This record gives sequence, C-alpha cells and structure tokens, in this order.
Amino acid sequence: MLIKLANTYFLLKNYKKVKISKRKNREANMKKTKKRKKNKLLSIIGSIAIIIAAGATAGYFLIKQNNTQKSNTSTQSTNIESSKTNNANQLKITSWNIANFGASSSKKLGFRIQALKEIIKKENLEFISIQEVGYEDWEGVKKLVEELGDEYSFAKSPMGLISEERPNSRESYAIIYKNNKVKLLNDKGYFKGKNIQFTRPLWYSKWEIIQNGQNFWIINGHLDAPGKSSTNGVNEAENPTINNYKWKGQGDQEVREYLDIKYALEELKQKDPNSLIIFNGDTNIKKENFKFSSDFYTNLGYEINYDTNIYNDLYATSLNKGKNYSNPYDKFIAYDPNNVFIESKFEKFDLINVFKNVLDRKKYSDLFKQTYNDKNKQQKSDPDMVIKISDHTFINAYIEIK
Repeated sequence: MLIKLANTYFLLKNYKKVKISKRKNREANMKKTKKRKKNKLLSIIGSIAIIIAAGATAGYFLIKQNNTQKSNTSTQSTNIESSKTNNANQLKITSWNIANFGASSSKKLGFRIQALKEIIKKENLEFISIQEVGYEDWEGVKKLVEELGDEYSFAKSPMGLISEERPNSRESYAIIYKNNKVKLLNDKGYFKGKNIQFTRPLWYSKWEIIQNGQNFWIINGHLDAPGKSSTNGVNEAENPTINNYKWKGQGDQEVREYLDIKYALEELKQKDPNSLIIFNGDTNIKKENFKFSSDFYTNLGYEINYDTNIYNDLYATSLNKGKNYSNPYDKFIAYDPNNVFIESKFEKFDLINVFKNVLDRKKYSDLFKQTYNDKNKQQKSDPDMVIKISDHTFINAYIEIK
C-alpha cells in the first residue's frame, strides 16, 4: 500500500513539473509568435506605404471615376453600393406590392423610405412595377425616387382608374425605372375587364429598351382581395366552381379577374403582335389553386415565371405578420413572340431575412423608433420591422436584350 502511495506521489510530482514546463514553453512560443507578427505587420505597413506613394495618381483616378459614376445620385445614395451585378444583355424587371404606399410613407428620412431605397440600390433593381399605391397619392413614390437619385424616374397610372362597382377599393400603380435603361412610350392604357369588372382596373404601359430599341408592354395589376366579400352590397360566392374547378379559399371576384387577364393580353396582342407583353402583379390566388391557375395560362401558350406548375413553398411571396411566407400571389404571365422573356427562372427577394442579410438591424431599429415615436428601449424584432416595409416581397424576371 505504501509503495503504491509513493508511486502515486512520484507520478503526481512529475506530472506537475511536466505541466509547468509545458506552460513555460507555450508562453515562450507565444512571445516569439507575437514578435514575429509585430515584425511582419511593420513590414506590411512599410510595403503599403510604398505602394500608396507609388500609386497615388492611379488611386486618384479610381476615386474620381467612382465619384463621376455617382454624380447623378443624391448625397445619401452615394453611401450605398450595389451587391448585385446585372447581366448587361438582360433587363431585370421587378414586381412589388408595397403595401399602402403613399403619403403616410413619405417621410424622406424615415424608416420605410430609407429601407426601400437601400434594398433597391443593393439589389440593383432596374424596373420596378409597384402595386397598392394610394389612389393619386404619389408622395411616397416621389420621395423614394428623390432618394434614389437622378438615375431613376417614375411613371404613374392615369387618373380615373376606378371600378364603378367598387369605387372604395381604388388604388394607383407606379413604375420606378432606371432612365438610362428604358424609355417610356405610352402610359395611358387601361383594362376594366370583359367578363368581369375589375375591382382595380389594370394599367397598360409601353416601353423601349434604350440599348437596342426593343419594345415591350407591362400590364400592372392588383386583383380583388382573396376570399368572400360583401362590401358595398356586392355578394361573392365562396369556394366557387369555375371552369370545372373548385377554387378553394377564394371568392369568385378575384378568380374571374384572374381568368380575365387573358383578354387584356389578347387586346394588346391584336394591337402589337410582335412585342413582348407581360402581366405582373398581385393576383391574390392562393397556393391551393396554384397548379390549376398556372396550367390555365401555360395551356393557352403563355409563359410564366415558375420552374414547374407544381406548387413549391419557394413561390410564396405574401408575408404572414413578417414571420413567414404564405401564398404565391405575385406572378409574371408573358406573351413572348420573340423568345426574349427568360422563363423558368423564379426569383424572389428574401424580405423576411432582410435584417440578417442586407440591412443593418441596429441602424434600422433606431430609425424605426424615431420614425414611429416608439419609446420602447428594446431593439425592435425583425418581423415588426419587416412588415413595416411591406407585407409582400418582390419577384424578378428578365428580358433578354438581343
């Protein structure tokens, strides 16, 4: 027993010596490493100083060139760099329902305008079709374009775009665009419906791609709200059976409007059969009816912006309280006689995670409190801030420039 204790004592003593020795060696090595790093850092700093001195003229040119490229933008816009490089042989078109966008959003330095501006800049958006602008209320759009700078302009839907049956649901549309990319040719057209009167008539506009003179039409639309409505004495059928299909969770108004889009497309086809015609907007057609609604237009020979007509959660664009995506309301439907609409390339912006991936959370939490006079000292949650930007994200499609 004593021998065992002695051996144990001996082992413990040696173990401590070894441990102390290792610690001393490690500390010595750390000192050497720090010294090497310090010497290396001094060497790098010296090299950089030489490079800066030698390349001062070249550096000046790059800074000047960068400033020249941005000379047409506002002072604040110059602080935002695009993280997206667009294909020079494609025009990016965007559809975005920016909820209730009007005077209430127009505070120039407020949370919403600044968030929209930064997203548009960083995503390098070129042509943005906007739905849900307050009727003839252009303050929000004007302030946003001012913040974006001189390279952006906007077009607006004509006055009087109102349903006689549902005048209280009136809204306007806008398109914000890069004026060195496209030129507006006509913004006076509209479509009130053939087999149904649209709650919010569609807006036609014709455009020219400056690079090659290529023309295209945009049909901007925001269809009736989903589900049964009985406002203004208008009674809708719920879960209607139309075209031998039961539309689950829908009212018959938005379904009939959706099917009536084909007549708007046909009207423009007759007028201009050789040009690309694109419907974009918020259809309010739910995911349960995705396949039938997609098949309806592909069977007529139109192109849509999905990889498949089978529903995928990726296609959902409306937001449920800013926490998750719920329905694939936002769509592109195209008549493409020249094969320039790039289909089967669904692309949406991840608005739910915008404060993780694109916007600075702390900056916008502070701006949120300032804009909305929020006295709560805690940082705002992402869903609270996201839903103030919009209750829809945006989708992109592309036109090939031939």
